[in-house]
Amino acid sequence: MDNLYASPVMIPYIRENFQDDLAIVSPDAGGVPRARAYAKRLTATLGLIDKRRDAPGKAKAMNLIGEVMDKDVVILDDIIDTGGTLSEAAGVIIQQGARNVNACCTHAVLSGPAVERVANSPLHRLVVTDTIPLSEAAKKCPKIRAAPGGAPPGPGHCAHPPGRLRQFPVRDSILMIVGEGRGPPKM
Repeated sequence: MDNLYASPVMIPYIRENFQDDLAIVSPDAGGVPRARAYAKRLTATLGLIDKRRDAPGKAKAMNLIGEVMDKDVVILDDIIDTGGTLSEAAGVIIQQGARNVNACCTHAVLSGPAVERVANSPLHRLVVTDTIPLSEAAKKCPKIRAAPGGAPPGPGHCAHPPGRLRQFPVRDSILMIVGEGRGPPKM
């Protein structure tokens, strides 16, 4: 399986919409390398949501590592499923004094109560790519938007037309289709 990189769509979107005092926040430790790469390219500060569970199924504690006071915050994630972590993270960020909180996500599964959670959360906006078609409920939610067309694809990207991912009716690796050895761009 190949990773699909949303940076050619998301970085221009973030640059156009958030210009001053920006913080990029990862909702979990696994997303820190991606968030760090975005923060570097956008000259933004970096934050991390630290989640801890006492036991499976028990309430979790969320702590923010990093400074968000009076900043525009973008939570950056690869996938949103039920929206629980994203909604809770947005609440923690607002409690820590952020001016506003938005999210950018590559894969919007949006299962179960996700759309309702996003709608009722402190998120200003959730921007997603079209790797998974939005449900009718998600399309009607004023906080959820499909990413606008981004920069033309570079090596390792399969956007066609800009901002839209092309479906390949073959079972080959995407990197094999677009050219061997031309992996994703360096962050």
